[in-house]
Amino acid sequence: MANFENYLCINHKHKPIPYGGTGVVRDDGDANYGFKCLKGALHLAEEVPELRGDLAMKQLAIAVNGPETGLLSIGCVSGPVNEDGRHRCSGYFEFVFNSVSGISDAQNYFPAFFHFDRLLAGIPKVRPVTFHWELQPCTFIDRANASGFSCSVTTNTHWTDSNDAAQQDWVQSLGYLQHLLAQIGPFGVDTIY
Repeated sequence: MANFENYLCINHKHKPIPYGGTGVVRDDGDANYGFKCLKGALHLAEEVPELRGDLAMKQLAIAVNGPETGLLSIGCVSGPVNEDGRHRCSGYFEFVFNSVSGISDAQNYFPAFFHFDRLLAGIPKVRPVTFHWELQPCTFIDRANASGFSCSVTTNTHWTDSNDAAQQDWVQSLGYLQHLLAQIGPFGVDTIY
């Protein structure tokens, strides 16, 4: 039996990109700092508050926004979860194809989901983790005719007895995601950014 779960679903709530955010802390403890395009501007990763305290998430964002990939990041958040002496990590990373034609059809994301599942199935010692891929309609409001779908991957490590073990599971899990996403090349010449 596999130690991982990997799901794909569709959220029907439309998202405009870029989106604003003032950093006001919400009831759930998170804050929205707004969209910052890192494609072609990796130095700006230092200015993304959500990346400051999470080196694994920062490495994922830099890899995905690198010049050799056909992707760009849309947003992320992460943090530890501690309850009754148990520990785990949770967060999401959202990305799109850096291509108007790439985002135009939700099925374009399925190969990444499928190959990620096969990647995990081929690793003998995956620590228990759940990956939840979610496709969502979006429009790049500053780009003509750039509407389609984004994809977020929520990662939840399973409960452990220590914060260090939960952090190790988090780093391992995001490493798998980084390995796959960093290999996705350009979709087309109709780039968004």
